[in-house]
Amino acid sequence: MAAAPRTLEPALWSENNITALRAAFLRCAPHSQERWEQVVEATDPALAFGELFVPKTGRTVTGTDGEILKGTEISKGRFAQELADVLADRMVPFTVPDYLAGAIRFITTQDTSTPVVGAP
Repeated sequence: MAAAPRTLEPALWSENNITALRAAFLRCAPHSQERWEQVVEATDPALAFGELFVPKTGRTVTGTDGEILKGTEISKGRFAQELADVLADRMVPFTVPDYLAGAIRFITTQDTSTPVVGAP
């Protein structure tokens, strides 16, 4: 089974992916370095990162001041495109989450025991 433990964005969070995620985020919100720092410094950075994509009224993560993190919601589609552009540079480190890598391998590996739909 290939299911994310959370939505895609928090599942992408890992030490190895921070450089790429930061670059894509700052392409979406160029003046938001302070907001990014709040994510990195959060008790649960993956959850805080995921809340970048949630409307303000649905956020639960607080900053060090105890206030709900502020900032405009980032479009998931725009972030995905910016991340794809960042990852076009093969020198940028990035690790695909295990569940997603497994799903990709599953759908791209041909099972010779099962006939392909439309095959003679």
